[in-house]
Amino acid sequence: MCMVDYNEILTTMENAYKEKTGFVPDEYSDQGIKFRILAGELFNFSSQIDFLEKQMFPTTATGKYLDYHCAERGVTRKQGTKATGSVIFTLDSPTESTLLIPKGTVVSTSGENPLRFITTRNGYVSAGNTYANVDAEAESVGKKYNIAINKIVTLVSQVPSVYSVTNTDVFEDGEDIETDEELRSRLMYIYKHHNNGTNIAFYKSLAESMDGVYSAGVVPKNRGTGTVDIFISKKGEMADATLTSNVEKVIAKEREVNVNTTVYSATASYVNIGVKLELESGYSFADIKSKCETLLRDYVSSLGVGGSFFLSRVAEKVQSIDGIKRFQFDDALTTDMVVDNKHFLKLNTLQVTEL
Repeated sequence: MCMVDYNEILTTMENAYKEKTGFVPDEYSDQGIKFRILAGELFNFSSQIDFLEKQMFPTTATGKYLDYHCAERGVTRKQGTKATGSVIFTLDSPTESTLLIPKGTVVSTSGENPLRFITTRNGYVSAGNTYANVDAEAESVGKKYNIAINKIVTLVSQVPSVYSVTNTDVFEDGEDIETDEELRSRLMYIYKHHNNGTNIAFYKSLAESMDGVYSAGVVPKNRGTGTVDIFISKKGEMADATLTSNVEKVIAKEREVNVNTTVYSATASYVNIGVKLELESGYSFADIKSKCETLLRDYVSSLGVGGSFFLSRVAEKVQSIDGIKRFQFDDALTTDMVVDNKHFLKLNTLQVTEL
């Protein structure tokens, strides 16, 4: 449906009225005011119809309406995961007695928009010591909470005698809530590959439905007849042992009788990209370079297990950036790549230079 805007509706009404009466009513007349009120209501109704039409189909539905389509196929949106790690609380002098650092103590990074982290257990600084290492997790889900060493510097909660706080290890495993396009991609796969509980689509969909798993590849008979091997990855990263074990437990419960299933982390196959840019006048190379690097990193990390890397798609990404007059690839560095269902593509070298 092509939505008609307010002015088109009003003009159509005025033209029809003129055809019947020979004149167009003044906008401030009683009839003119009625026309404008009615045109506004018709426009609102048209907008709602247009919105509902988009939500009727899984290819265009968004938000909760896309979730409804997914529910019909047993697919649910991944709710993301919290980054986890540990923080060290330090005193300015040895404590005379055991000091409790309560579960729920809040710490944060610095800056205008600090990221907050919360301890997940009680910590104790024993008598005669000056520090305690305590497990913590992000306040909310999301990749932005995956932080480097020594980024946590602020004690938000009041803990007597604590002089400083920091993280000597990275916080990792934070994942964003699944986007509409990521969820739609999984749903479309199920539409195209009917899940009958015993085929490749079944194992792939089951693995990819778990939080932390971005992509999965399935290899039947990899270890002989009656075996199914599933290779999983995070988004642009290998799956860790904990995630692999969790997926294996779920699949072991759901697999068909007399089938031996094993879950592995997919292995990274590295992609190199070299691109030279010539910009339109008035654009900053530093800004365009940053946009290009972000776009290409996101593209490669989105490919997943068994993905295909084609220069034609990279070219589309580069061309979508405003300010680029022309570009060329470094052919010695950048080539097409296709990997099997045991591997995923990971960015290795990314060079964006001026042409």
